[in-house]
Amino acid sequence: MFPKKIWTYCFLLASLIIFSVSLAVADSEIREFRGGNLDFYFSARSSILFGPGSHTAAMGGTYYTPGNGSNALFWNPAGLGFLKSSRTQFDLALALIFSPSDFVEVQENIDDAVDDLIEDMSPDNKNIIREMKRGNRLTYPEFAAEGGQAGGFRAGSAGLVFQDMTLGVGVYQPLSLNLGAVITGFRMIMENSEVSGGDTTITKFLVNIDANINLDVRLNIATFALAKRVTKNWTVGVSADRYDTRVLVNAKFNNQGMMASTARGEEAFGDPKAGWLGPGKRNDLDAVFSGDLQNTSWGVKVGTALRVTKFLGIDAFLNMPPSQLDMKDKLRISYSSLDALNLGAEEDEEVLDTNKLILSQLTRTKNTTYTSEYVRLNLPKSFTVGTNLRAGFFTLALNFSQYSGELSLDYKCKEERAITPPTSAASRDDSLATTYRAYLEGFKPKNSFRLGMDFKVFRLGGGAIFGDEVCSGFKKDDEPREPKTGIILPFFSTGFTIPLRENLKIGTVLVALPLTALRVSVDYNF
Repeated sequence: MFPKKIWTYCFLLASLIIFSVSLAVADSEIREFRGGNLDFYFSARSSILFGPGSHTAAMGGTYYTPGNGSNALFWNPAGLGFLKSSRTQFDLALALIFSPSDFVEVQENIDDAVDDLIEDMSPDNKNIIREMKRGNRLTYPEFAAEGGQAGGFRAGSAGLVFQDMTLGVGVYQPLSLNLGAVITGFRMIMENSEVSGGDTTITKFLVNIDANINLDVRLNIATFALAKRVTKNWTVGVSADRYDTRVLVNAKFNNQGMMASTARGEEAFGDPKAGWLGPGKRNDLDAVFSGDLQNTSWGVKVGTALRVTKFLGIDAFLNMPPSQLDMKDKLRISYSSLDALNLGAEEDEEVLDTNKLILSQLTRTKNTTYTSEYVRLNLPKSFTVGTNLRAGFFTLALNFSQYSGELSLDYKCKEERAITPPTSAASRDDSLATTYRAYLEGFKPKNSFRLGMDFKVFRLGGGAIFGDEVCSGFKKDDEPREPKTGIILPFFSTGFTIPLRENLKIGTVLVALPLTALRVSVDYNF
């Protein structure tokens, strides 16, 4: 969604520590490294492929009537017409939060990665790590992380049976994602030696980083349905679906530091005491992400269900969600960089180019601001036909779906680049460049097959979605990526149902791959 260089900038610390990105330059070395603290939390849950409840979800998202109770309104609203009495269902997801350190030696791996980074930056000094430890100039990052699936209420529905029709209402959260990270106390000093004309220039670069990141994504659906039995064995139904989406992002990176050169003097960035700053001027390396984007739109489902015989049933339903969810409000991304600093350096590129330092005129800051024109979530329409064969306690169900549209994120922003030199640099004027960038990333489904088996108590199922990748609007060097075709997304799930009383059942989805596990569903007739 955002340009690569922004993410590179924002996650420089994580790259250094976790991925041990090599920033080596032939004549540079790290003289001090204080890792600080990194606290990370991530939770994600999605049941888009499987839907709510335990009946259909445990069968790989394969739907058939009857069997789903009041949850039919989320699939084929006509299924409500076969309810013999009013019913209600609700889903609870069990919390599955774990720490990576429970499975691997995270801290040990981080310490080794830092050692490797320091050695790479100091190829001619084999004792640099020991010297830094002896001089109390090396501390390793303290890393704490938790992640997994957040627990809580996920879906609920009710079907009210009247004399000649059934009304249904339900709420459902198919997608939730939360990311939080706090970085404090990171400090690094790099030293670069450069020989030119017989003279040696030593340049030091110091940076202190503190960061706070919060990202929250939610998709909620509220459904209102009506089903009518045309004959004893044939029903029709329709539902109105309200889609509420929200993307909340708030991240700030505070960077302060100093550059000193034996030949050109010393200057600081991020120094509030810098007296030359005038109105609207900046001299920092801070980065800000902020936005609260929301949208409410409506979709429709229509369907029919037919019991051909006692052992054979047919379902057909059309799902028409809003094709575009344009999330309102603005998403603002602003970050600064220095001419001499290339945080996106590849292995054969320099991170710090001393020739671009402007210490004699104070360090100018290049500020880039991205303001979103729109952030849009595109959803595909689908038409599904299904059949089910029943023999005693066993039911075999098969669904085929045809899709129109794509599941993608569509993003367009205005990019403004400004260079702010100090007022003393009379030969330079502030410059401003504005460009527009668009981004599109996602998946274009074509069709899907689902097969489910219901053994009355135990269920399992799976299938695959066939489609193509949506070509990215821009990638590296602003060139579109070649789209991939013939993509297959397999999925699988299993679970069981336990009847506690004649009118009460407890169902469980043991696992639904990907991204769902241990979900409990309660089904009550009244």
